[in-house]
Amino acid sequence: RTAAVPTSASRCLREGGTHDPARRRAGMASHRASRLLEPFARRLRLSNRAPPRWGPVQRRAAAGFSSPAHSAEPMFHAEAPHLEGMNDEQIAAIVAPVAPMKVLAGPGSGKTRVLVGRVTHLINELGVPPSHILCITFTNKAAREMRERLVASVGEENARQITAGTFHSVASRMLRKHVHLLDGYGRGNDFVIYDEADTKSIIRKIMVDVFMEDKKKADPALAKSRISAAKSAVDACVGMDGRRMARALCDTRPSLKRDPYVRDQFPRLYDEYEANLRSSNALDFDDLLSAAVALLRTSEEARLFYRQRWRHVLVDEFQDTSLSQYELIRALAAETARVFVVGDVDQAIYSWRGAEVANIRTKFDSDFAGAGTVLLTKNYRSTATIVKAAQAVISESRDRSPLELDAVRPGGKDVAVVATEDEIEEADFAAREAARAARSGVPLKDIAVLYRTHSQSRPLEEAFIRAGVPHVVVGDTAFYTRKEIKDLVAYLRVLFNSRDTVSLQRIINTPPRKIGPGTLEKLEAWAADLPWVDGMPQPLGMALLDRTWSTPDQDDLLPPAADMGLAAGAYKAVGGFVSVMRELGEVVEVSDPGELTEEVVRRIGFEEYVADMENGDERAGYVKELVSIASDPFAVESLDGTDGGAAGGGDPATKRKSTGHEGLGEFLEGISLLMSAETRSEDEGADAVRLMTLHAAKGLEFDTVLITGCEDELIPFKRGDAAADAAEHDEEVRLFYVGLTRAKRKLFLCRAFKRQRFGRTVYADPSPFLEIIRESLVGGKPPQARRMGAGGINPADDAADADPPRRAALGGDSLAEHLRRTTGAKAATGGSPAFRKYAAGDTGGYAKANAWKRRMNSAREG
Repeated sequence: RTAAVPTSASRCLREGGTHDPARRRAGMASHRASRLLEPFARRLRLSNRAPPRWGPVQRRAAAGFSSPAHSAEPMFHAEAPHLEGMNDEQIAAIVAPVAPMKVLAGPGSGKTRVLVGRVTHLINELGVPPSHILCITFTNKAAREMRERLVASVGEENARQITAGTFHSVASRMLRKHVHLLDGYGRGNDFVIYDEADTKSIIRKIMVDVFMEDKKKADPALAKSRISAAKSAVDACVGMDGRRMARALCDTRPSLKRDPYVRDQFPRLYDEYEANLRSSNALDFDDLLSAAVALLRTSEEARLFYRQRWRHVLVDEFQDTSLSQYELIRALAAETARVFVVGDVDQAIYSWRGAEVANIRTKFDSDFAGAGTVLLTKNYRSTATIVKAAQAVISESRDRSPLELDAVRPGGKDVAVVATEDEIEEADFAAREAARAARSGVPLKDIAVLYRTHSQSRPLEEAFIRAGVPHVVVGDTAFYTRKEIKDLVAYLRVLFNSRDTVSLQRIINTPPRKIGPGTLEKLEAWAADLPWVDGMPQPLGMALLDRTWSTPDQDDLLPPAADMGLAAGAYKAVGGFVSVMRELGEVVEVSDPGELTEEVVRRIGFEEYVADMENGDERAGYVKELVSIASDPFAVESLDGTDGGAAGGGDPATKRKSTGHEGLGEFLEGISLLMSAETRSEDEGADAVRLMTLHAAKGLEFDTVLITGCEDELIPFKRGDAAADAAEHDEEVRLFYVGLTRAKRKLFLCRAFKRQRFGRTVYADPSPFLEIIRESLVGGKPPQARRMGAGGINPADDAADADPPRRAALGGDSLAEHLRRTTGAKAATGGSPAFRKYAAGDTGGYAKANAWKRRMNSAREG
């Protein structure tokens, strides 16, 4: 029972009390929180479990929810800044017990605000030292946003002591400090992190040997994806050979059991790949997670260190965790069980990269006994109409969350369905609508055009270029993946770790030094004949730069040319490269990363080299930008959202400005993490329309959203001719739900009658999701048909601008009848005025529209 709380000043005075507004607000807030936490407390009582170490409000809730008016001990400060403006559900999550807690947060429900509020509550109300808090996010951008909010909420000094970063950045910092405790792993603390391009380079070279008989089968991208899938299929792959990894891969993908490649070639490929990584003292991104899990499981020293350091673990986007990420959380929080996770089953869209929705659906509750659950159902982002459409779609998912979104924003414009002749007209409409929205005052960066596959972006880009509308393709070439930047970073990586064979191969002839593939092959053969190191052949970089071939009394730059099998010209070129690298090696210990990068650029003539390339001035500018970033002691940390304290420092005075090998290592670690697939375009701050896939839009919001390609077999997507199984279909439902809930005010769903796919014209039915939305919004009434011509939207019932009927390839009815029968929700309000409005600003608008009508008439007559 919950004791009554006075609801008015007059009632309080009648009962002989004194009216205290602040006390009443505190009581009401505590009362609401207690009611929301009652099911959790009841489970504790029924299972005879003693409550964990809670705050005063939670102890009172478990004891029977007595009124705060009957206790002298305050429950929490209801007027604290971190609770200001919060709703009942958010307050319940923030002040929840210091125990395993799962928050199911719908889109637009303020989950980041709740996470920050929870951290603030731990520090300000419960007295938790900031250095004992670990916040894990999935993207660098999310980590940066969280850190900015933490600075505003708890102050810069406290925020700097909190470890906040991505799974990969946290795992990397752990390994950088303690990888030597992982017996038999064969990596030193100065390991390098290979990105996607680096790993494919290794695989491409291995495949020359593995597929000698049939080189057509050599597909580095496919091989890398299968290696990654195999590593994601086990919680810790350290020490597993290729045969065991192949079995793990087949267990997660049964269809591969019949694939002779997986049975015969994959084990050898995997073993060779791992040997190359070990020889180069390198890890890939999957290794970061599995090695961190193995470290915590096998090393009591590391386990005690991190469990003592991070007493409270908070995780965002928990529905996207893979098996290894989940096991990392479990290993960190197993004893204290002070873990707080936020996620949404209905937004789980990454199974194709190893995410396990079962982690949030069932495993968390089973592995953390007595875990509580709080629901965040209030949607503050979208209008009621958009929320209703999204709810109708997600209801098609078989195993969805218990969340039922409740829109805070009332009403809103109808969801608009726009039917076009083909993808060209669809793209033209998207560009025109973006321009129209911008003229009405919507910032361009608050407009997004979403699509299911990358191949759909080309006609959209062309349409936006024709219309002169500024735009950026999110996921396009990012700063740290540009050739000139990767070349410079490769120099730094070799100076940091001479065993890095991939980076050495990249720079040995960059800028050109006349060291071709033949010379490189002879150098590698020479290094392979040298004495082995740590049970493995010597990497070429170690042999050349560390002079492992020499004796203490030798002072030669290289052994004789005859010993290396090199001609005089090649020998001289290699000697020049080695001389420069050794000189730069002496600079490492006396320079910070910025000074070293500047010296590398000067010594190798890199600015002159890039200036002679296409777009030379632009490339030279990128080089200067990298020097600037390397010179800023906080640049990389602020970009990836982590602090130097992740592994154990936390002192702002000891940030990456340190010189020498240690400073270079910290800088390269930050760069490597930023090269991950999570990094979006460097133009993300530009005022331009965003063109991106539905997956890339996750976590973002826009005033106006246009989803293109709303056609069957595209949304939902079907691979090949085989129908997707139930699990894949459910994920497609969730993906479309994510796209719908990105829109705040206006939502357009665009479909084309025909589309070029895979080099052929495909006539498509509308997406089945459109019919679901139509039924939820229109209530079964026939929608007014709308279609898009070359000049704008035309209503089918407007005699002046009606589209001429055209015989459709599907079913033999006219195109207008086909649209009238199949189009989903109401189309955008149009008519002849709308036609003129969309044509405004385009002198050829009417001409295009008339030409389109003549084309349709000719087709009809034909």
